[in-house]
Amino acid sequence: MNGHPLLEARAVSVRFGGLVAVDGVSAAFAPGELVGIIGPNGAGKTTFFNALSGVQMPSSGDLYAQGQRLTGAAAHRYAQHGIARTFQTPRVFAELSVAANIDFGLQFAGRGRTASWLLKDEASILNLIGLAPQATLPAAAITPSQQRLLEIGMALATRPRLLLLDEVAAGLTENEVEALAQLIRRL
Repeated sequence: MNGHPLLEARAVSVRFGGLVAVDGVSAAFAPGELVGIIGPNGAGKTTFFNALSGVQMPSSGDLYAQGQRLTGAAAHRYAQHGIARTFQTPRVFAELSVAANIDFGLQFAGRGRTASWLLKDEASILNLIGLAPQATLPAAAITPSQQRLLEIGMALATRPRLLLLDEVAAGLTENEVEALAQLIRRL
């Protein structure tokens, strides 16, 4: 580690025409930290996440991954720097099996990156997220809460240094939220 934060936002703003969705936000995220970004609906949390992951280019300000400036780079460059994210609505490949979705993440960015034993391979990740019994099912056939876990598994398969979870507990039952919290603590 070079002493730089995993990810740093410096005075990041995102504007859509006259609407300021994110206004000069600065934040730094270090290894081992668990950080929550809170605010009411419409406060700009998802837009900030989009900027942090390269999905949305900031109107002003800068983004750095381990000291390297990434402002304006494509999302895959953020992934190459170990930044993974989920979305408010899970994005999985519905027609592919659960296992094939995980394999996609491994192929996309994860095979060449070292990882802990928890993320060693497809089977390890399926066990970690609790979807090993559903491995051969098409992603379309599992429940929405399982699809959310699958999306987390796909992100983990890229073997990220930083995992951004956007509204990860939305639509989950109290028991599912508790299980998810345990998974996050374990990670």
